[in-house]
Amino acid sequence: MISKLKLGALTSYLTMFVNNILSLLFTPFLVDSLGKSQYGIYALMGTLIGYMTLLDLGIGNSLVRYIAKYRAEEDMKSESQFFSLCLIIYLGISALALVVGILIYSNIEIIFNQGLSVEELEIAKIIFGILIINIVIAFPFNAFSSVLRGYEKFALLNITTMVRGVVRVGLLTLLLTFGYKAVTVVIVDTLINILFGVINASYVFIVIKERITRPKFNRSFVLKIFKQSSLSFVISLSGLVIWQLGNIMLGMFSGASVVAIYAVGLQFTTYYMNIASSISSVLIPRITMMVTKNVSENEMITFIIRTARLQFIVLGYVIGGFSLFGRGFLTLWLGSDYITAWSIAMILMVPQTFTLLLSVPGSMLIAKNKHGFKALISIINAAIIAVLIYFLVQAYGPYGATLGTTIGMLLVEIIIMSIYYHIVLSINMLHFWKDTVLKFLPFVSIVIFIGVIIIKLVPIISWKYLWLNGLVYTVLYCVFLYLLGATNYEKSLIKVFIIGFLERLKKSKKHRFGG
Repeated sequence: MISKLKLGALTSYLTMFVNNILSLLFTPFLVDSLGKSQYGIYALMGTLIGYMTLLDLGIGNSLVRYIAKYRAEEDMKSESQFFSLCLIIYLGISALALVVGILIYSNIEIIFNQGLSVEELEIAKIIFGILIINIVIAFPFNAFSSVLRGYEKFALLNITTMVRGVVRVGLLTLLLTFGYKAVTVVIVDTLINILFGVINASYVFIVIKERITRPKFNRSFVLKIFKQSSLSFVISLSGLVIWQLGNIMLGMFSGASVVAIYAVGLQFTTYYMNIASSISSVLIPRITMMVTKNVSENEMITFIIRTARLQFIVLGYVIGGFSLFGRGFLTLWLGSDYITAWSIAMILMVPQTFTLLLSVPGSMLIAKNKHGFKALISIINAAIIAVLIYFLVQAYGPYGATLGTTIGMLLVEIIIMSIYYHIVLSINMLHFWKDTVLKFLPFVSIVIFIGVIIIKLVPIISWKYLWLNGLVYTVLYCVFLYLLGATNYEKSLIKVFIIGFLERLKKSKKHRFGG
């Protein structure tokens, strides 16, 4: 019987795949239906309300941790008391969110009067008003999803998330076809969130049989919860500033249409980061075990470099392909008006490649419980990027927001963190970058050069030519990787993968034809 963790991991990857496919298929229709202006307002108000999610303060993570603890101890009374306490805290957070939301709502004209027209400001206020209702209701429901995670109901959460995505796309496709606009999209999102929140709450009360009891209020215990959650809050705040402040500043100074283009560029960057995180997230348990067993530094560094190289093989393939075919893809996907989004994504993705590779040695910080410095660096990075974006956006528009984020990443996330890993974790970072990037550059450069020639000979004028060029690029990348880039260890992995794939294909044919 498949374990909860394996089933959770399987459904997690399935959900990520389905949601990404839905996003790629639905986004062009959404953008075309709303138009640049309303899509930009929708993205802008979504970013603005996103900052209010920080009011969660990481309480959900604490709830997951303590639910699991009380389950292990079979202490149902303490579990119910703690759940009830968190539910009360969430209700308090909802009240605070309502007050903050009303204050922002009252000042939207002042915040965005330079970037948005009078008509756009009216639509923005309606959308933001609905989003306030959405987030106020969502906070208490977070308690129930945290209980489900504490009970390891990952498969249930993943499946409901996937179903929610399918239902959302289906409803919005129908309504947008009849001419409804951005306000309708936000209303549908709110109603769907309430529906699935009620489903989660019903499962918690009926199946898990969680009970609301009189909480045992202990001031020191509550302070301990907030203290434990503070690190998550800091990292979340930094992430929002780094990746979403550009939208806000562009809305203030450049207008909704520019926000729409910038949001599309960010969307590709998010896809890129998700690919990397799906690889690096599985490393923490392995590295933690190695730290616990006190393996030698050489063994640890060998593992880190080996893993980072495997990660770069995937990232190099993605960014190489996007550099070659991204413009053509965007033209076919959203139209030539959004080609600027390709430049924005490329400027962000190139330095982000180095940052993502550093997530591998970064796993050692978590394993050694030294990630407080990472949180500090995140705050410094966010502050630098905020200042740069503020000034650069006013001079260079979307490219200013992009450059501000890129410069901050280069200075802080890459240079400073490389020095920190070199000194504190005793990882030879010169050796790390030489083995993970420099050794791959020759074959990646050759493949991209050939890819440029292929595009000149076979321009991307339709989806057929895009797929054809992509297939040729994939074959070239694999061949040159094997001949010029891969180590013997990586070649052995490639051989094992190919042999395993061929064996599964052979078994599938035998099963199909009764062989």
